[in-house]
Amino acid sequence: MRKHPLRTGKPKPISSATPILILLLINGLLMECHRSRESVPFLHYPGFRAHCIFSEDFAGPSTHWQAEGAGISRLTADSGLFIQPTIDSVGIMIWLDQDFEDNYQLEYQIDFHDTIGLHLLFTSAAGLNDEDLFDMDRESGGCYETYAQGNLNNYQISLHCYDAEGQHHAFSRLRKNPGNILLSRVPSDPCQSNRNYTIDFIKTGKRLQLFVDGELYHDFKDKLDRNSLYEKGKVGFWFQGKPDHFSVTLRQVRVYKLIPS
Repeated sequence: MRKHPLRTGKPKPISSATPILILLLINGLLMECHRSRESVPFLHYPGFRAHCIFSEDFAGPSTHWQAEGAGISRLTADSGLFIQPTIDSVGIMIWLDQDFEDNYQLEYQIDFHDTIGLHLLFTSAAGLNDEDLFDMDRESGGCYETYAQGNLNNYQISLHCYDAEGQHHAFSRLRKNPGNILLSRVPSDPCQSNRNYTIDFIKTGKRLQLFVDGELYHDFKDKLDRNSLYEKGKVGFWFQGKPDHFSVTLRQVRVYKLIPS
């Protein structure tokens, strides 16, 4: 290794402004390092570099979310969004207001506080002719059928699967709507317990994958002969459960653009 020669000579005097500039530089570097750490996903997806394009920590009021249906949604003191259905036969949907295209990785944390309920993740949600769902004339009352059998294209994944009587259904399903087309089924519920989970949904071209706490549960390649591939749309978090017996807290929602490395 070539060594750099030592510089000799009389040192230059340091002005009174120099310490302030140094402190500002150090502070800027620390803030940049902090941002860099935040932009790294929990799950590293091989073959791609993740670039954060959306981040929500629920630390204050946000205009990025739209709620539909029967339920309560409010910010918590520990930076979360508390969500609770209020009618057991009707759900509450929380939509993120942005559209995302291939290739992307959605990552979020969720705390399940009570068991008697169901969580569905909706992705690539748009009108049948790729309309923005916020601009459409559609039912938005929170009932499951409006998202699965209505005038929306989307993919859905079931998590934390308990019925109104509290019975657990040990499976998770990946479906394509409209029509409840079953694409993938696994004989276990990755979010059965009442605790915090880290969810990663990854869409790369035709491939749809779901990871929970870093473990792969769904891995499916959509085929063009199943109507069409849904390439662009919104993300929605849907919850249905028994009032006063089911609630969750949503945390640290991130969306990353996946760039081939």
